[in-house]
Amino acid sequence: MTYETIPIDVTNQIESFVASGAYQSRDAVLRDALAALTARRRLAAELQEAYDDIEAGRGTSIEAMEEELKNEFDFLRGS
Repeated sequence: MTYETIPIDVTNQIESFVASGAYQSRDAVLRDALAALTARRRLAAELQEAYDDIEAGRGTSIEAMEEELKNEFDFLRGS
């Protein structure tokens, strides 16, 4: 696989990861980077959904959550 279109600074970072022994190949570095980017985007979407729910009043107060935890798991006594 060739990487002529990847900027030199990015290529150097990829090569650095391989040279350090953290990855066995350039492909593995790119796969891991893409997986991390995918996870980051998924998390951002989930956070946006949660924020939208809170803004729309579809949330639970901390006090209600604490009460539910006390009842469900019998802890947080004395809080």
